[in-house]
Amino acid sequence: AEGFRYDPDAAAGRIERGILTAARYRRGFRAASAALERAEQEAAQREGRAPKRITAEEVEAAEPALATFRAQAEADLNAGVERIGGGDPPSVKLARAELAAARRDIAEAETILGGLEWAEAKILRGAIAEARDYLEEAEAWYGKAIATREGAWEAWEARASVRQRMAERAWDPGTEKGES
Repeated sequence: AEGFRYDPDAAAGRIERGILTAARYRRGFRAASAALERAEQEAAQREGRAPKRITAEEVEAAEPALATFRAQAEADLNAGVERIGGGDPPSVKLARAELAAARRDIAEAETILGGLEWAEAKILRGAIAEARDYLEEAEAWYGKAIATREGAWEAWEARASVRQRMAERAWDPGTEKGES
C-alpha cells in the first residue's frame, strides 16, 4: 500500500494497482456472469432447451469495461514485476490465478497456484475444485486454508457451504441413511 501512496509508477505501486484492478475485474465479472447466466436459464426454460454455458468472451462483450480492467490489471502486474526483476511475487501469482479462475481458465489458474501456500491460494484451489464439482476435494482445500490461517473466515464459510451440499446429496429420503 505504501508503494502506491508515494509513487504510483514505482514497482510496488504498479503491482498494488494491478492487484486492486484485478479485484475490481473479478467482482464485475462475477456480477455480469451471474446476470447473463440467469438470462440464459430463463431463455432456455421458455424455449424448452438445455441452457448453454456462458463464456468469458460473452461476459466481456456484454460488459466492455471488464476487458479494459483485465488488460490494465495485467499491464500493471507485468510492469511492476519487470521493474523489480525476477519472478512473480506470491501476491502477483495469486492475482494472476484469480484472473484466470474468474475467466474459467481453471488449468491456468491451477498452474499458477502450484506451490503457493497462502490461505487465499488454498481458498481459490477449493473454489476451483468446487467449480469442477469435486466437493470432497474442495472441502479438503478449505480445511487446509483454515489450518494455514485460522482467521480465514471465507474458508470457514465456503467449507460449511460445501458440507451442506455434500449432505444434501447424501440424503436419501425414506431410508435409514437419509434419516441419519
